[in-house]
Formats: sequence, C-alpha cells, structure tokens
Amino acid sequence: IDDFKGFDNHDTFAVYELDIEVDLSISKIKALKKFDNSELSKRLLKCLKDNIKIDNRKIKEIPQKEKLILIYYYYPADNKNPSFVSQWDL
Repeated sequence: IDDFKGFDNHDTFAVYELDIEVDLSISKIKALKKFDNSELSKRLLKCLKDNIKIDNRKIKEIPQKEKLILIYYYYPADNKNPSFVSQWDL
C-alpha cells in the first residue's frame, strides 16, 4: 500500500474485474474504471497481477467460472498525511 501514497489524482475510486476459474486461479484482470493518474493506475494493475490470489484453504474449486469486482478508493493528502489508496471506503 505504501507504493500508492503521494499521487495526485482526481478520481475517487477505480474498479477492476477479475475472471476466476473453476480451480480458483485468476485468468484475467481488467480495469473497468481507472484512476485518472496513469502512473497510479499502472502500478495498481501491476500489483494486482503480481500479488492477488484467491484463498483456497477452505474450498478447492467452484462450480463455474465467476467474475469478481474489486474497488479501490483514493484519498487525497490532508494536512499531515500523504494521499493514499485503500480497499476500504473510509
């Protein structure tokens, strides 16, 4: 998350769609709505592609291929804190 601090951006959120295969692997990640800062969007997509995994400790597969929607929120800098991106709508 520290990689996403300090960016200038005007959009308040970005939306990503993941294709989840029957074996819980991720076959595709697509930006449905990017942040307007291209460097921030590029880094976030790379982070997702490199790091996101579906927890398969409780289940090993699903009946059919599914889509998962992820939303990331942008918070601008305030008096003492740099801007940041979060998975949570604070």
